[in-house]
Amino acid sequence: MPESWWAEGPSWGLCSVVTRDVAPGVVVAGNPAKEIGLRPTHPVDTLKILSPPKLFSPRVGGIETVSALLATEFAKAGHEVKVVTKTKEDDHRA
Repeated sequence: MPESWWAEGPSWGLCSVVTRDVAPGVVVAGNPAKEIGLRPTHPVDTLKILSPPKLFSPRVGGIETVSALLATEFAKAGHEVKVVTKTKEDDHRA
């Protein structure tokens, strides 16, 4: 697998509320967003991705579909993906 590089600029966690400027290379997360670290300056082979959608497959809907597609494609690309959700395994409501 080819190596991956971080894009330039800041990074923020999913669902973070960013209320001020963030310097390039800084990683922020939370509500309100706080600095949690710096991005690596070297190439990385794989990423560890935590996806926390409130709703997820087997439920049917827009966010459920997009979350499942993203998790699947990231895993196919060789990244480690974990999904944390409140959806129960047998919840098939639309």
